[in-house]
Amino acid sequence: MIKIKASPPAPRSKRAGVPEPCAIERTGSSFSFETIFIFFTGTKKYNKKKFSSIKEKIFDLISPEYVVRPDTPLRRRGGGGEAFFILALFLSSCTIAPEPIHFGKDACEHCKMLIMDIKFGAEIVTQKGKVFKFDDINCMVEFKREKDLQEADIAYQLVVDFHQTKELLSAEKSFYIFSEEIRTPMASKVAAFENEETGNPYLQKFPGKTFTWKEINELF
Repeated sequence: MIKIKASPPAPRSKRAGVPEPCAIERTGSSFSFETIFIFFTGTKKYNKKKFSSIKEKIFDLISPEYVVRPDTPLRRRGGGGEAFFILALFLSSCTIAPEPIHFGKDACEHCKMLIMDIKFGAEIVTQKGKVFKFDDINCMVEFKREKDLQEADIAYQLVVDFHQTKELLSAEKSFYIFSEEIRTPMASKVAAFENEETGNPYLQKFPGKTFTWKEINELF
């Protein structure tokens, strides 16, 4: 197990007039934000721009109980590791990854209806780690347009596999069938498949047109 060693702060005489790295300080010891950032992200060194952004969010979480100054340690009277815990919790929640859709529990971010049909659904995960879930493909496309989400803002675009229900597929790589015979939650009339091999047989049951992801975005 890796341990972060707590070291006593430098005497005030040595620190006078000299800006210090921001730290979480408690009764005779301090943890530098840089050290904790490296520890929880697993990186060899911290990215200054990303670090500064995270530090500001940590300040928002722990104020006003903690006194925050941009060039001095973060202080709180009394002992306790609350600030360290908050930082650990915040960093652990920064993972950018897809989440499973909980059918019957999750609501569509666009139309606000419960996501019920296990053959349909979609999901967006942004570069900031925010997850948005949808009950139909057209809801996702319209949401992106309304929120002006650009491709550079998005880490994952996912759609539910019509063939392997509940499974999430890469939206960009999927194969799509548009048919008047396909009944979807919000009338997109589009079903997603992993590839042509699994999708083409459904054209006999649902006669219609096939689309790419780019064409789907132009359809709605």
